[in-house]
Amino acid sequence: GTTWPPASPAGTEPVCTGFLLWKQCQANVGWEHAKLAFRGTLMAVITIVDHLYTLHLTIGNAVVRANVENVAADHPLRRLLTPFGYRTEAINYQSAIVLVPEHDLVHRASPLSADGMRGIFSYASAVSTHVSWSAIKARWKKAGVGEELRLPFYDDGDLFYGAVQSFVHGYLAIHYDYASNGCAADAGVVAWYDRVNAIVPRHDLPTPLTCEGLEEVIATFIFYVSAMHNHVGTIAAEVEDPCFAPWAWREGELCGPPRTFFTQALIMMSTALEQPRITEDYTHMFDDEPSKEAWRGFTAALRQVGTEVARRNADGSRRRDFLTFSTDRIETAISI
Repeated sequence: GTTWPPASPAGTEPVCTGFLLWKQCQANVGWEHAKLAFRGTLMAVITIVDHLYTLHLTIGNAVVRANVENVAADHPLRRLLTPFGYRTEAINYQSAIVLVPEHDLVHRASPLSADGMRGIFSYASAVSTHVSWSAIKARWKKAGVGEELRLPFYDDGDLFYGAVQSFVHGYLAIHYDYASNGCAADAGVVAWYDRVNAIVPRHDLPTPLTCEGLEEVIATFIFYVSAMHNHVGTIAAEVEDPCFAPWAWREGELCGPPRTFFTQALIMMSTALEQPRITEDYTHMFDDEPSKEAWRGFTAALRQVGTEVARRNADGSRRRDFLTFSTDRIETAISI
């Protein structure tokens, strides 16, 4: 978008909020403008880098492409991963048509030029640590947050990831012998792992392939396409007010321009459709009773996680409810 410089002398520009009859102005930009710029930039980076590029176009794309193109339809790994790739191909195809291209929705909702759009995706691919491989626990440590600061994102995230990893371990143990590294002896598993590693930007999945490594990779991917997608994708409340966190703004004003707001609203509205939840019954995906029972145990464990998260939110220890890992809200896949 274009930035219109203020007509007033430097330091005397009015700061305006609202539109038309509701427009109010005060003397200078100052701290209020700095806060608006921070919130708007944060929301734009979360949406473009963390949500669209990292989850949709990188992790989700790698998992479903390798699953469909490199693993047989009746393979145990294909059965395991199919629920977590539900409708991902469809939504990513639609994103490639109406979100990402020049002059389409993301471009129109942001202040970036075409070169700016290319630059932010290049940054996400080449520089951002969020698209390099790292196990969940290791990523927590990379953030540099001291253990004395108890963040609900980490505390609840550990519970959720533990349930996911326990399920993946149990499922793989049904089909492969960990002691003899049966995972590395399965051609379908090897083909899937190699394809995923070829697609992710830094090609840095752990090698050599072991059952333990495969377990951690799959559990981490499931964590991202379910709970993390819930975390970065549910920001409609933060952007519904054009004066709170607009992606673009004109100098001297404290609200985003109308085009920015309406385009953001259109994106949020069109991506707010209900999708299958991770606690639903997917036992029809499996052709053996032990695997079906593993899924039943998984959903039971997730409900326990949800109960514990609700207890933590209600016990008065948190300033406000933290709902990222409320398992009744988490969708199974990147499907919208």
